[in-house]
Amino acid sequence: MELMKTKRFTLSIKEWTKKYGRIFGYFEGHTPILLVSDPDILQDIFIKSFSNFHSHRPIVIDDPHMKSCHLFNAQSLRWKRQRFIINPTFSSAKLKQMSPLINRSVTALMKKLTEQYQSGQSFDIYAFLKRFTMDTIWSCGFGLDTDMQNNPNDRYLIQSQRVFSAECFL
Repeated sequence: MELMKTKRFTLSIKEWTKKYGRIFGYFEGHTPILLVSDPDILQDIFIKSFSNFHSHRPIVIDDPHMKSCHLFNAQSLRWKRQRFIINPTFSSAKLKQMSPLINRSVTALMKKLTEQYQSGQSFDIYAFLKRFTMDTIWSCGFGLDTDMQNNPNDRYLIQSQRVFSAECFL
């Protein structure tokens, strides 16, 4: 009931964490929810024992073709397979190597957003964030220095949009 009175779910979670600690449970209807915010336990769940924790809340996606495709929404064996494939990509060492590339993409995004803001015209931030995301993926994942943030007609951006608009391939 307390959740219904609050405008933002995250504020309720923050208050409950202060009140009940870093591990607590609650019910959403008949569904029990376990909330963990202890970093050591989260590391154990996400790194050491991730194969035992494949049931999680799916993210709402309107497209029925994409509903169970993404790692965020995959469950059970599909989730385990996707996580096994992608997990080595995000080790601490790999993320440290990617940091300069990510920072370069962030700098380009901030420059574009500043230019748009200074122009005084409204703009679609989704388009900027989409190009930033693809620029970062192509830079970190494939080592390519693209110009997606300045060129919405970049061939890699167009190809990426085709791939990500297709049905699941994992």
